[in-house]
Amino acid sequence: MKPCPGPSFSPRWWSAATPDVVAQTYRTAQAWKNDSPVAAGAVVNLDDQLAARFGVDTAALTVDAAGPDAAAQVAAALADRAERQQFTQSFTDRGFTVVDDRPFGRGFIPTWDLRQSSGADVDQATIDAEPKHWAVHAGRNDLGELVPEYFCTDPDAAGLTRPVPPLHLVYEDWWWEMAAEHQIAEAHEKLMHNGAAYGVAHVRGQISRRYGVDAQKFAGTPDDLHARLAAVVAERDKAPVTDKTDNDRRDAAAAITASSASLAHRDARGDLPAPTPTSPGDAEQSDTDLAVQWAKTALPRDAERAVYGNGARKTAAEQTITTAWAVEQAKAWALNNAPALAAQFSQSEASANREQYLTARTELLDEWAAAGRPKADLDPRGPLYDSRERRATDAEAMLDAGIDNDIVDARMIADVQGA
Repeated sequence: MKPCPGPSFSPRWWSAATPDVVAQTYRTAQAWKNDSPVAAGAVVNLDDQLAARFGVDTAALTVDAAGPDAAAQVAAALADRAERQQFTQSFTDRGFTVVDDRPFGRGFIPTWDLRQSSGADVDQATIDAEPKHWAVHAGRNDLGELVPEYFCTDPDAAGLTRPVPPLHLVYEDWWWEMAAEHQIAEAHEKLMHNGAAYGVAHVRGQISRRYGVDAQKFAGTPDDLHARLAAVVAERDKAPVTDKTDNDRRDAAAAITASSASLAHRDARGDLPAPTPTSPGDAEQSDTDLAVQWAKTALPRDAERAVYGNGARKTAAEQTITTAWAVEQAKAWALNNAPALAAQFSQSEASANREQYLTARTELLDEWAAAGRPKADLDPRGPLYDSRERRATDAEAMLDAGIDNDIVDARMIADVQGA
């Protein structure tokens, strides 16, 4: 198969391309992207397709993406993925949940943090007995060999317990993401017993930040602290989160919803003039339309997914766009009407503290909503004519009709130049 960038727009090409052909096409597209619109579009398409089809994030390559080693890394990543898929197939067949990335958090507990009811470590027989309660990740040992890494997805159902952790783990943020409430309470009690003042202060700070509970009030009563933390978790679980990767988008959507509710409450009190009655769907659609129009220039990849995608991919793109558009609208309003708030949000954007950023963003969106959600013109350049999906459809149709690759490439060049 000829490693020419143009046909890489076609789904049919991807179904037949080998890792070597994909890598060579990636190298060709990178080499010509500054001289050929088709090559430049192919680079974007290859990046998207490698992520969607194979889970390969080209932005994470350890070398310059335009350098000669980039294609070799793409080939290596594809080969590694194929090897992992072959390795994990038997686990899938036996009923295990196979995860591509090493998981973490409360839903994936590693074997070292689990004990059998007898107090013994978890062994292979225990894991194999109920694969439905286990996830498997294909990791590599010191020799580079693939080995299974097991994570229990439901310790209670599997009849397993979780012991008091090594106390040094309380200083690791990742441990707090997976810690059980009784482990936190027991670690707190043990640190107090050991007289570790700094450790006690650290654990209390984490409990306060993550659970909103003053652990000092439960000193000497770990069971009560456990019950209080469990009650907090139970309250949160009444609104379960289905996709942990969408934390940022979900938080922003919640902030926008809260802001709208706050505005409606103020309207009901007569603090602000009541808006013209419209159905909720009409208002939402209007904002979505404006957001997509803006995103065609500001977030073209997401805009294409929102317009031409379907299912969860389309919904996720629309949510991303609407959230980003709302934040930009709020920033534009704040620059002229609340400069101190704008400065505060700008500082939080540059900060590595995610909680600080989310707090500042919520306040910004709330104040924008209270002002009536005024809208600025965020897209003076207007919409873009071209789309990668439309080119892909045209290219595939021409290839299916037997038109030569070079002619298809020329047509794609003309289309991009026309845009």
